[in-house]
Amino acid sequence: MATLYSVVEISRTSVAMANLHSVV
Repeated sequence: MATLYSVVEISRTSVAMANLHSVV
């Protein structure tokens, strides 16, 4: 369960970074 949560967090962070990069 913890691993799944970690994967979700990483995915979410990656998406956030991509969005930020896209905006900038």
